Amino acid sequence: MGYGQAPTAGWRHDLQVEQRQSHRQALSPTLFRSMEMLAMPSCDLRSFLQSAVDDNVMLAFDPDAFAGAESVSFDDAQERNRLAGDAVSRERGSRQHGLYDDGRLSAAFLQERLSLSQYLLCQCTPANEAVFLEVAECLDEHGYFQGDVDAIAFALGCPRQEVEDELRLIRTLEPRGVGAEDVRDCLLLQLDQDDANYDLLCKLVRDRLDDVPTLRGGSIACTYGVTREEGARLLAVLRSLDPWPGRPFARAESVRYTVPDVVVSRTPDGGLAVSLSLSETAGLSIDEGYRRLSLSPSLDGEAKGYLDERHRQAAGLLRDVAFRHKVVSGLAAYIVVHQRRFFESQGALLDALSVRDAADELGVHPSTVSRAIAGKTMRTPFGVFPLSVFFRAGVTGREPDDADAPAEAVATYQVKASIKRMVEGEDRCRPLSDNALRQALVAKGVRIERRTVAKYRECLGIPCSTDRRRMYGVCR
Repeated sequence: MGYGQAPTAGWRHDLQVEQRQSHRQALSPTLFRSMEMLAMPSCDLRSFLQSAVDDNVMLAFDPDAFAGAESVSFDDAQERNRLAGDAVSRERGSRQHGLYDDGRLSAAFLQERLSLSQYLLCQCTPANEAVFLEVAECLDEHGYFQGDVDAIAFALGCPRQEVEDELRLIRTLEPRGVGAEDVRDCLLLQLDQDDANYDLLCKLVRDRLDDVPTLRGGSIACTYGVTREEGARLLAVLRSLDPWPGRPFARAESVRYTVPDVVVSRTPDGGLAVSLSLSETAGLSIDEGYRRLSLSPSLDGEAKGYLDERHRQAAGLLRDVAFRHKVVSGLAAYIVVHQRRFFESQGALLDALSVRDAADELGVHPSTVSRAIAGKTMRTPFGVFPLSVFFRAGVTGREPDDADAPAEAVATYQVKASIKRMVEGEDRCRPLSDNALRQALVAKGVRIERRTVAKYRECLGIPCSTDRRRMYGVCR
């Protein structure tokens, strides 16, 4: 049929109206609000309740109910240990400040939580401190300079040369590599100019940086006319450089605070006591004055209907708050009972718990437990932890010397931690294969398949044994 022609007789256009019946489950507004409140952490719940009180004259709210809920640094103890282990730093020019200890950031620095700009300033006496700090504030979380020299000079009303001088000073400070323009510039700043092959190292950074992960010492020796031993040393130097020198300081500038929903403390007899940061009513109550007014016989029908409706909404909100308190407190008690090893080992051992098992014991749906876990934290005598950490997936395990013992779940994070430790301590001339890692885990009583080991290794960002052998490059 051509464009613009009338449709032929074979075409029909019918409009029909049909009625269909179907069953569909939908949450009522009241149930939806209850589930929404259950998923709220304490800090969000306070704002929600305050808003509800503003909209309902029948509600009274006591803000002092939240006064005992102390804000703490989230996961502070664990994060300090992670930073201490991850900080890759060199010692040159740093020991006089007492901030480095055996090549790692010292505990004094981690406790003081210096920002990167503060740490840079404590190492020198700049000619113009205002310009120095402005340049330092233009360093991103990796330590790279992201500012514009002309813009800084215009904003501070100073010559461009002063800004360039302060930037040049920052580029000489620890951690080496800060103030760089890009990753190549960052690595070049970290090279030792006294190295006999400094020029060759610079050439490798400029021309072969992308090949460093797979480069071998022998190929460097053949290409650049050095011995195999020297080629391996140069490759080791390149791989020891830190492309993110500002990373250890990022924690100091992004500390997150939370109000723990659950507090676990030690009792005088050595037991554990569980409490919630909020009471059963969370400071919420029915306003007695308006309640008496709603019951007054002299009140007209319209006003009475308004107050009765508000009272119904307030009573429903109180039931939702009490339900939230019941589920969260029951879940906290379940965690303390079933994670006894976690509290006895100061967080070193963690069992794999199931959301479904917790729901069965609490008599609720698994989705209710998931909402109760979401976004909430528990404060323990040795740190603050998200509730979700207690419900990680696991693999089956048993004591290696007792094959008839019932199998128990081993938390996934513990298996990953074991894999990471074994790789970190492996012989670099003979990196462990996935099958070797699996056999080592089986010897520890963990029943796991090789493909699962490979999946966990990839989640940790650890290359396979072949790639690690190439990366090490010391036995070639």
